[in-house]
Amino acid sequence: MKAMISVLFVVAVAAIGFSIDPPPPAKAAPPGCSCGGYENTPQDWAQADSCEQATENLRAQGYAQVDCPDGHCARGLVLTAGCHWDSFSGKWQVDGYVEYRCWWCEE
Repeated sequence: MKAMISVLFVVAVAAIGFSIDPPPPAKAAPPGCSCGGYENTPQDWAQADSCEQATENLRAQGYAQVDCPDGHCARGLVLTAGCHWDSFSGKWQVDGYVEYRCWWCEE
């Protein structure tokens, strides 16, 4: 039993900080634009009846917070806590943020 708990602990720790949606390589720059440095949305969480839906909810929340006046050239969801059961709400929960890069264009 102790060995099983140890294995589960190692798996849980390994999942923390695991990026499920790594930012793709930057797209080709539009004329007069370059892809800026990495930025992050604030840490957030989302819940749902399934892990997949909680992840999609978190992705949508994070993408809505991306603030790039000239559009984004890369973005991806980073989980800081994998899917886990929240017994208080009776829902599955994921925690994380979105890492993104903005286009910076000459006026």
